[in-house]
Amino acid sequence: SKVKRPFTFVYLSNLVPSKGINIFLDSIELLNKKNLIFKAKIIGKSSDNKFLNKIKKRINKIDNVKYMGPLYGKKKFLELSKSDVFVLPTSYTNENFPVSILESMSSSVPVIAPKIGGIPNIVDHNKNGFLIGTNISKNYSKYMEIYIRKKKMHKKHKINAKKKWQK
Repeated sequence: SKVKRPFTFVYLSNLVPSKGINIFLDSIELLNKKNLIFKAKIIGKSSDNKFLNKIKKRINKIDNVKYMGPLYGKKKFLELSKSDVFVLPTSYTNENFPVSILESMSSSVPVIAPKIGGIPNIVDHNKNGFLIGTNISKNYSKYMEIYIRKKKMHKKHKINAKKKWQK
């Protein structure tokens, strides 16, 4: 029988301030105050060691978050497929077509991301993910909580994410 793993959020991007890693961690801390059962994993590299060490210190203080370092190819897709929702709180204004969003949708993983650049062309709000207006942690944690609580909706969004990717 399949062991049920906790609901899992994934962050997959370079660990740079503009890609929103701190917003992601903030939203997890907000969710942790609500006693919901879930976990989160962070995949990505950083070319700024000082920033990386700061982030790692932060992650170590949060029980249900794991940093996996950079992953590529099959390993990356395996981790994506073992995730439930992809969260990308980027504030990078030239974000025209994030490959990571497409990769996650190809793995039937819905996306929570901001309404900037080309992202609204991929993510359909309330169909295969959620679009965030103002890029603040409170807005992310709100939709993260909706996904944890509304299993049927999550299942529907998973199917829609894959369909959109196939299109």
